[in-house]
Amino acid sequence: MDASSSAVPKHPQYSPARFEQTVLLLQGGGMLGSYQAGVYQALAEANLHPDWVAGISIGAVNSALIAGNPPEKRVERLREFWEAVSTSPLGLPYFPSLAIPDESTHSLLNQTRALGILLFGAPNFFTPRLPPPMPWEVNRADAVSFYDVSPLKATLERLVDFDRINAGGTRLSVGAVNVRTGNFVYFDTTTHRIAPAHIIASGSLPPGFPATEIDGEYYWDGGIVSNTPLQWVLDSRPRRDTLAFQIDLWSAEGELPHNLADADLRAKDIRFSSRTRASTDLYKYTQKLRIAFATLLKRLPAELRGIPEVALLASEANEKVCNIVQLIYRAKKYEGSAMDYEFSRRTMEEHWLAGYRDAVDSLSHREIFEPPDRLEGVRTFDFLTTAQRREMIMSKTMCRVVPGLALAAAIGASTAAILSKAEAAGDAAAGEHVFARCTVCHSPKAGENKIGPSLAGVFGRKSGSVPGYDYSPAMKSAGITWNEQELDKYLTNPPADVHGTKMVISVPNAEDRQNVIAYLMTLK
Repeated sequence: MDASSSAVPKHPQYSPARFEQTVLLLQGGGMLGSYQAGVYQALAEANLHPDWVAGISIGAVNSALIAGNPPEKRVERLREFWEAVSTSPLGLPYFPSLAIPDESTHSLLNQTRALGILLFGAPNFFTPRLPPPMPWEVNRADAVSFYDVSPLKATLERLVDFDRINAGGTRLSVGAVNVRTGNFVYFDTTTHRIAPAHIIASGSLPPGFPATEIDGEYYWDGGIVSNTPLQWVLDSRPRRDTLAFQIDLWSAEGELPHNLADADLRAKDIRFSSRTRASTDLYKYTQKLRIAFATLLKRLPAELRGIPEVALLASEANEKVCNIVQLIYRAKKYEGSAMDYEFSRRTMEEHWLAGYRDAVDSLSHREIFEPPDRLEGVRTFDFLTTAQRREMIMSKTMCRVVPGLALAAAIGASTAAILSKAEAAGDAAAGEHVFARCTVCHSPKAGENKIGPSLAGVFGRKSGSVPGYDYSPAMKSAGITWNEQELDKYLTNPPADVHGTKMVISVPNAEDRQNVIAYLMTLK
């Protein structure tokens, strides 16, 4: 039942060959950046390797880890980085199988871990300056901060091959702000020789981190001006037919806050989401104009083409098309406003899994690989997973119709009774619909192994026994016979059930699990 492989398999059905370039765009967001790593794992497993990676802040770090390693090593290096920076600064162990009973406990645990990061820093990333600087102290520009980022420099030098980056195999762009002029600057492999300082500059968010010196100028985090590299990529020349994956860590949409903590978090979401949708809408409109004029230009008589105004418009005209696939991390209620600096292993794994799950779901929509019509020019995609839609609907419904805890408890009890009946039955037809999301990794056909093994005949089969599939050692030695109970337990949380399994994507909804198990029972 492994769902992913350390190898990078070939999936020609996901080939972006109809586009001239594939671009990965990574926002800034601190600890939320492990969501981007999960997304990249899914892209790599589907054999989608970007021609160009652009990032801001932690997105710049992830970009460097991708561009600075060969394709077969990228996921490994991303995981090595995120495991290193999410190690407890106090040496506390991580227990992946330890269940957290409710959101209140989860919130308390996250805030406690965040406090530890504030006090002691994040290993291999940043350490506190001792004694802490006072507001009136006068220091060098590269020392005006609460934390020292020297550990990040050492980590980048260990995990990133900067010679590979500068060789130009994968284009890299990272954004930063010139502290003196306030100008937004991009360090790009087509114009600069990239070093660790350029990556660190893109994430030098004051007053936590100091300005980074490059060639006599000092730079801060690019997110101060814009937290997404979208505009830089879309405005770059020459323009090309583009398949872009825009990975955002902050959601522009959200609920009205009702306490100070929620207000702080909502303000962060709005501030750092960088109006991605507005930028995309503007690009869609301007690209339509470019295409329209390119079409008109072909019909203009020769004597009009020499007019300066026509020549100016002609310099902007083109018929290029673009698909923008947006994947947006949507924070859980228990995360709170510290979610971007709560560098715990549990939270890192949660974000990574969320990114992987969302990317697998998006890749199952084949239309993203179909270029738009030349008249349309640009198409955008934002797929919520089934679980996210259900969670949003339930959240809004409960807020509107449940005024008191007593009524909420009554509804919860009724819902549990309904779900228990659904779990006992399981709807194979509904399960087939759920399984459609799994076909990126698994085939229902016998003998057809993909990223994961064929699931034909899985019910009643011994774990790790499909011929020709390279299982993880953990799955080979698990000794499980896949019955209804074992499948339910495994699909609820694969890494917790079989520690060391390659499969990281779960089926969190109980009704979905029972339905998909009913469907699996029909596969022979």
